[in-house]
Amino acid sequence: MPLVICTYLALMPGPYPDAIQLPDVVLHVLAFTYLMAALVLAHFDTDRNPLTLTFRILWIPATWMFFYSVALEVAQAFTPDRRAEILDLLWDTIGIGVGQVCYWGYVRIRSAQINRNHLNDG
Repeated sequence: MPLVICTYLALMPGPYPDAIQLPDVVLHVLAFTYLMAALVLAHFDTDRNPLTLTFRILWIPATWMFFYSVALEVAQAFTPDRRAEILDLLWDTIGIGVGQVCYWGYVRIRSAQINRNHLNDG
């Protein structure tokens, strides 16, 4: 559902709704941070893998998200009241990276809690 909402907002003709009054750069980074973290958690979560494997698999969802970003920019070139901008790809890529960092932090916290629970049980 978040992907559908982001796609709709990116491709809708006319300005964003009044409830969304953030700078375009912030919207790009926040959207792609959330989408990247959600994609990894939903489809690539390495719950049973060691932390080192986390970094090996993160390139797959990052690639998907980057191509989604490119597809949005291409589609915006054909959408009334929208412009395709190369700079938006940069902000989307930064959001993808921040999403990976958020996921990595989540994995570190989760593994620390699991280790703490094992120590308390033993």
